[in-house]
Amino acid sequence: MKKKVIFILSCITFTILSAVISSLLGAMSIRWEDLLQSDSMESRVFFELRIPRILLGIMVGGSLAWSGALAQGLFRNPIVDPGLIGITAGCSLFASIAIVLGTSIPFLHSIWSIVLFSFLGGISSSFIIFFFAKSKGRTDIFSLLLSGIAVNAICFSAIGILSYIANEAQLRNLSLWNMGSLGGASWTNLKSFSIFFILPLFISPFIAKQLNVFILGEREASHLGVSTEFLKTIIILLIGVSVGACIS
Repeated sequence: MKKKVIFILSCITFTILSAVISSLLGAMSIRWEDLLQSDSMESRVFFELRIPRILLGIMVGGSLAWSGALAQGLFRNPIVDPGLIGITAGCSLFASIAIVLGTSIPFLHSIWSIVLFSFLGGISSSFIIFFFAKSKGRTDIFSLLLSGIAVNAICFSAIGILSYIANEAQLRNLSLWNMGSLGGASWTNLKSFSIFFILPLFISPFIAKQLNVFILGEREASHLGVSTEFLKTIIILLIGVSVGACIS
Protein backbone atom coordinates (compact mmCIF):
# COMPACT_ATOMS: atom_id res chain seq x y z
CA MET A 1 0.00 0.00 0.00
CA LYS A 2 2.84 2.38 0.86
CA LYS A 3 4.49 1.66 -2.50
CA LYS A 4 1.27 2.57 -4.29
CA VAL A 5 0.95 5.83 -2.36
CA ILE A 6 4.58 6.71 -3.11
CA PHE A 7 4.06 5.90 -6.78
CA ILE A 8 0.91 8.06 -7.01
CA LEU A 9 2.60 10.98 -5.22
CA SER A 10 5.60 10.63 -7.54
CA CYS A 11 3.34 10.78 -10.60
CA ILE A 12 1.55 13.86 -9.26
CA THR A 13 4.85 15.57 -8.47
CA PHE A 14 6.24 14.73 -11.90
CA THR A 15 3.13 16.11 -13.58
CA ILE A 16 3.26 19.38 -11.67
CA LEU A 17 7.00 19.79 -12.26
CA SER A 18 6.56 19.07 -15.98
CA ALA A 19 3.84 21.71 -16.20
CA VAL A 20 5.94 24.28 -14.35
CA ILE A 21 9.04 23.55 -16.43
CA SER A 22 7.13 23.73 -19.72
CA SER A 23 5.63 27.04 -18.64
CA LEU A 24 9.03 28.45 -17.68
CA LEU A 25 10.63 27.22 -20.91
CA GLY A 26 7.88 28.90 -22.87
CA ALA A 27 8.49 32.11 -20.96
CA MET A 28 12.29 32.11 -21.42
CA SER A 29 11.91 34.11 -24.62
CA ILE A 30 9.85 36.68 -22.72
CA ARG A 31 11.46 39.23 -20.48
CA TRP A 32 10.37 38.93 -16.87
CA GLU A 33 9.78 42.66 -16.59
CA ASP A 34 7.22 42.33 -19.39
CA LEU A 35 5.38 39.64 -17.42
CA LEU A 36 5.05 41.98 -14.44
CA GLN A 37 3.25 44.56 -16.55
CA SER A 38 -0.41 43.61 -16.45
CA ASP A 39 -1.26 45.51 -19.63
CA SER A 40 1.50 43.99 -21.79
CA MET A 41 0.80 41.36 -24.45
CA GLU A 42 3.37 38.99 -22.93
CA SER A 43 1.69 39.15 -19.53
CA ARG A 44 -1.76 38.48 -20.99
CA VAL A 45 -0.52 35.50 -23.00
CA PHE A 46 1.25 34.00 -20.01
CA PHE A 47 -1.39 34.55 -17.32
CA GLU A 48 -4.59 34.32 -19.41
CA LEU A 49 -3.65 31.55 -21.86
CA ARG A 50 -0.76 29.42 -20.62
CA ILE A 51 -1.46 29.24 -16.89
CA PRO A 52 -5.18 28.31 -17.26
CA ARG A 53 -4.29 25.58 -19.76
CA ILE A 54 -1.64 24.14 -17.43
CA LEU A 55 -4.01 24.12 -14.45
CA LEU A 56 -6.83 22.62 -16.52
CA GLY A 57 -4.50 19.91 -17.84
CA ILE A 58 -3.43 19.00 -14.30
CA MET A 59 -7.01 18.87 -13.04
CA VAL A 60 -8.31 16.86 -16.01
CA GLY A 61 -5.44 14.37 -15.90
CA GLY A 62 -5.75 13.92 -12.15
CA SER A 63 -9.53 13.54 -12.28
CA LEU A 64 -9.40 10.94 -15.06
CA ALA A 65 -6.73 8.97 -13.20
CA TRP A 66 -8.73 9.14 -9.97
CA SER A 67 -11.93 8.08 -11.77
CA GLY A 68 -10.10 5.15 -13.36
CA ALA A 69 -8.81 4.03 -9.97
CA LEU A 70 -12.35 4.11 -8.56
CA ALA A 71 -13.70 2.16 -11.53
CA GLN A 72 -10.96 -0.46 -11.17
CA GLY A 73 -11.75 -0.84 -7.48
CA LEU A 74 -15.47 -1.13 -8.16
CA PHE A 75 -15.11 -3.80 -10.86
CA ARG A 76 -12.04 -5.40 -9.26
CA ASN A 77 -10.28 -5.29 -12.62
CA PRO A 78 -7.05 -3.36 -13.31
CA ILE A 79 -7.92 -2.61 -16.97
CA VAL A 80 -11.34 -0.98 -16.45
CA ASP A 81 -11.70 2.73 -17.19
CA PRO A 82 -14.69 5.12 -17.26
CA GLY A 83 -14.85 4.85 -21.04
CA LEU A 84 -15.64 1.15 -20.81
CA ILE A 85 -18.82 1.70 -18.80
CA GLY A 86 -20.32 4.24 -21.19
CA ILE A 87 -19.89 7.53 -19.33
CA THR A 88 -17.44 8.93 -21.87
CA ALA A 89 -19.72 7.92 -24.75
CA GLY A 90 -22.68 9.65 -23.07
CA CYS A 91 -20.74 12.91 -22.86
CA SER A 92 -19.71 12.65 -26.50
CA LEU A 93 -23.25 11.89 -27.67
CA PHE A 94 -24.82 14.86 -25.91
CA ALA A 95 -22.07 17.17 -27.18
CA SER A 96 -22.61 15.84 -30.71
CA ILE A 97 -26.33 16.56 -30.42
CA ALA A 98 -25.58 20.13 -29.34
CA ILE A 99 -23.12 20.62 -32.23
CA VAL A 100 -25.20 19.08 -35.01
CA LEU A 101 -28.66 20.20 -33.89
CA GLY A 102 -27.55 23.49 -32.35
CA THR A 103 -28.42 25.51 -35.44
CA SER A 104 -32.06 24.37 -35.32
CA ILE A 105 -32.43 24.52 -31.52
CA PRO A 106 -31.73 28.08 -30.30
CA PHE A 107 -30.65 27.35 -26.73
CA LEU A 108 -28.00 24.86 -27.96
CA HIS A 109 -26.33 27.35 -30.28
CA SER A 110 -23.43 28.39 -28.02
CA ILE A 111 -20.18 26.93 -26.72
CA TRP A 112 -21.44 27.00 -23.12
CA SER A 113 -24.50 25.00 -24.16
CA ILE A 114 -22.21 22.34 -25.63
CA VAL A 115 -20.18 22.22 -22.42
CA LEU A 116 -23.21 21.98 -20.15
CA PHE A 117 -24.98 19.52 -22.45
CA SER A 118 -21.92 17.28 -22.48
CA PHE A 119 -21.71 17.40 -18.69
CA LEU A 120 -25.38 16.45 -18.40
CA GLY A 121 -24.72 13.60 -20.82
CA GLY A 122 -22.13 12.10 -18.49
CA ILE A 123 -24.47 12.35 -15.51
CA SER A 124 -27.43 10.96 -17.47
CA SER A 125 -25.48 7.98 -18.79
CA SER A 126 -24.37 7.17 -15.25
CA PHE A 127 -27.97 7.02 -14.02
CA ILE A 128 -29.09 5.02 -17.08
CA ILE A 129 -26.34 2.44 -16.58
CA PHE A 130 -27.14 2.16 -12.88
CA PHE A 131 -30.89 1.88 -13.58
CA PHE A 132 -30.56 -1.02 -16.03
CA ALA A 133 -28.07 -2.82 -13.79
CA LYS A 134 -30.39 -2.70 -10.77
CA SER A 135 -32.67 -5.67 -10.21
CA LYS A 136 -34.74 -6.52 -7.11
CA GLY A 137 -33.11 -3.74 -5.13
CA ARG A 138 -29.60 -5.00 -5.86
CA THR A 139 -26.99 -3.88 -8.37
CA ASP A 140 -24.93 -6.64 -9.90
CA ILE A 141 -21.37 -5.69 -10.91
CA PHE A 142 -21.42 -7.81 -14.07
CA SER A 143 -24.78 -6.33 -15.09
CA LEU A 144 -23.34 -2.88 -14.46
CA LEU A 145 -20.42 -3.62 -16.76
CA LEU A 146 -22.65 -5.12 -19.48
CA SER A 147 -25.03 -2.15 -19.26
CA GLY A 148 -22.09 0.20 -19.67
CA ILE A 149 -20.86 -1.66 -22.73
CA ALA A 150 -24.37 -1.58 -24.25
CA VAL A 151 -24.77 2.16 -23.58
CA ASN A 152 -21.30 2.68 -25.02
CA ALA A 153 -22.24 0.92 -28.27
CA ILE A 154 -25.60 2.72 -28.58
CA CYS A 155 -24.06 6.15 -27.99
CA PHE A 156 -21.32 5.67 -30.57
CA SER A 157 -23.88 4.37 -33.08
CA ALA A 158 -25.93 7.54 -32.50
CA ILE A 159 -22.78 9.65 -32.95
CA GLY A 160 -22.25 7.90 -36.29
CA ILE A 161 -25.77 8.85 -37.39
CA LEU A 162 -25.22 12.46 -36.33
CA SER A 163 -21.93 12.52 -38.25
CA TYR A 164 -23.78 11.28 -41.34
CA ILE A 165 -26.45 13.99 -41.26
CA ALA A 166 -24.05 16.80 -40.26
CA ASN A 167 -22.91 19.35 -42.82
CA GLU A 168 -19.26 20.09 -43.50
CA ALA A 169 -18.84 22.76 -40.82
CA GLN A 170 -20.65 20.72 -38.17
CA LEU A 171 -18.63 17.62 -39.05
CA ARG A 172 -15.40 19.59 -38.66
CA ASN A 173 -16.50 20.92 -35.26
CA LEU A 174 -17.60 17.45 -34.21
CA SER A 175 -14.27 15.91 -35.16
CA LEU A 176 -12.25 18.63 -33.44
CA TRP A 177 -14.35 18.38 -30.28
CA ASN A 178 -13.99 14.59 -30.08
CA MET A 179 -10.21 14.91 -30.45
CA GLY A 180 -10.12 17.02 -27.29
CA SER A 181 -8.27 20.25 -26.59
CA LEU A 182 -7.22 22.56 -23.77
CA GLY A 183 -7.54 25.57 -26.06
CA GLY A 184 -10.78 26.70 -24.43
CA ALA A 185 -9.25 26.99 -20.98
CA SER A 186 -9.84 30.26 -19.16
CA TRP A 187 -10.11 31.47 -15.60
CA THR A 188 -13.90 31.58 -15.99
CA ASN A 189 -14.05 27.93 -17.02
CA LEU A 190 -11.74 26.93 -14.18
CA LYS A 191 -13.90 28.73 -11.63
CA SER A 192 -17.09 27.20 -13.03
CA PHE A 193 -15.93 23.59 -13.13
CA SER A 194 -13.27 23.43 -10.39
CA ILE A 195 -15.91 22.30 -7.88
CA PHE A 196 -16.60 19.21 -9.99
CA PHE A 197 -12.88 18.40 -10.05
CA ILE A 198 -12.13 19.07 -6.39
CA LEU A 199 -15.29 17.87 -4.60
CA PRO A 200 -14.90 14.17 -5.55
CA LEU A 201 -11.29 14.25 -4.33
CA PHE A 202 -12.48 15.33 -0.88
CA ILE A 203 -15.17 12.64 -0.77
CA SER A 204 -12.95 9.74 -1.87
CA PRO A 205 -10.92 9.45 1.39
CA PHE A 206 -14.16 8.70 3.27
CA ILE A 207 -14.88 5.68 1.08
CA ALA A 208 -11.28 4.45 0.69
CA LYS A 209 -11.49 1.86 3.48
CA GLN A 210 -14.83 0.51 2.27
CA LEU A 211 -13.45 0.26 -1.27
CA ASN A 212 -10.40 -1.63 -0.06
CA VAL A 213 -12.70 -4.13 1.64
CA PHE A 214 -14.91 -4.26 -1.45
CA ILE A 215 -11.95 -5.44 -3.54
CA LEU A 216 -11.98 -8.67 -1.52
CA GLY A 217 -15.43 -9.42 -2.92
CA GLU A 218 -18.94 -8.04 -2.64
CA ARG A 219 -20.19 -10.82 -0.37
CA GLU A 220 -17.14 -10.57 1.89
CA ALA A 221 -17.51 -6.79 2.12
CA SER A 222 -21.19 -7.16 3.01
CA HIS A 223 -20.34 -9.60 5.80
CA LEU A 224 -17.77 -7.14 7.14
CA GLY A 225 -20.42 -4.42 7.47
CA VAL A 226 -19.92 -2.46 4.25
CA SER A 227 -23.09 -1.11 2.64
CA THR A 228 -22.24 -2.30 -0.86
CA GLU A 229 -25.27 -0.79 -2.60
CA PHE A 230 -24.58 2.64 -1.17
CA LEU A 231 -20.90 2.33 -2.04
CA LYS A 232 -21.63 1.39 -5.66
CA THR A 233 -24.10 4.25 -6.01
CA ILE A 234 -21.64 6.81 -4.65
CA ILE A 235 -18.79 5.55 -6.85
CA ILE A 236 -20.83 5.62 -10.07
CA LEU A 237 -22.15 9.09 -9.23
CA LEU A 238 -18.67 10.45 -8.46
CA ILE A 239 -17.22 8.96 -11.64
CA GLY A 240 -20.05 10.45 -13.69
CA VAL A 241 -19.57 13.93 -12.21
CA SER A 242 -15.78 13.87 -12.54
CA VAL A 243 -15.59 12.41 -16.05
CA GLY A 244 -18.47 14.59 -17.26
CA ALA A 245 -16.65 17.70 -16.10
CA CYS A 246 -13.36 16.56 -17.67
CA ILE A 247 -14.79 15.73 -21.09
CA SER A 248 -17.03 18.77 -21.28
